[in-house]
Amino acid sequence: DFPYQLIENECNSGSPCSQWLKGILQARGRYLWIAESDDSCSPDFLANRLHCMQQGASLSYCRSRPIDELSQSIPGITYWPDNFDAHQWKVGFTMPSDQFCKHYLINANMIPNASAAILERNTALNCLSIRNSLQTFRSVGDWLFWMHYLLSSNGLVSFSQAEDSWYRYHLSTTRTISGSKQKEICQVQEFDRVVSLITKHPSLKQQTSWPQRALNLSLIHI
Repeated sequence: DFPYQLIENECNSGSPCSQWLKGILQARGRYLWIAESDDSCSPDFLANRLHCMQQGASLSYCRSRPIDELSQSIPGITYWPDNFDAHQWKVGFTMPSDQFCKHYLINANMIPNASAAILERNTALNCLSIRNSLQTFRSVGDWLFWMHYLLSSNGLVSFSQAEDSWYRYHLSTTRTISGSKQKEICQVQEFDRVVSLITKHPSLKQQTSWPQRALNLSLIHI
């Protein structure tokens, strides 16, 4: 048996990252896996990701594929980072976390599925400093979380092109906004606020790029 702790909320906070921080505070191990309840993975997922962490990565993640309510693969849905670079996420790579932030994460959230990632608890605790900001976001707070986490890690990002992580895609998930214009508008407004916070980070304030392409992609459906 594995030790576990069940933490119940009296009501839905509406903020996924607030729940992440609650779990990070309660965790006692060296590594964290934010395994969202309706997602799934291959039997080798954890072993593969932990191997990379033990080789010096501060974050290890893999490509994800969408599945429906019956756990069947959904064709025709583009892996989000492929919208920005058609080749980078088709092969595995390792790079310094600050370079990953400055060249990729600054443009959009290139870690689109938290269930596909393993991270370090000690580094994740640094994200408590932005707790007040994170709890105001419903859709794109993870982008801010990953940026803050990686810029405080001084480590490596390890990525695998293997689709060992499977994320649930249906109308009740927060990642699915089609069919609701109000949700789409709210997501773009959140995007704008996150951009403002990210570009004010001391490590990025000299960056001249602005994630306009990601905003344009968000606006396509409005």
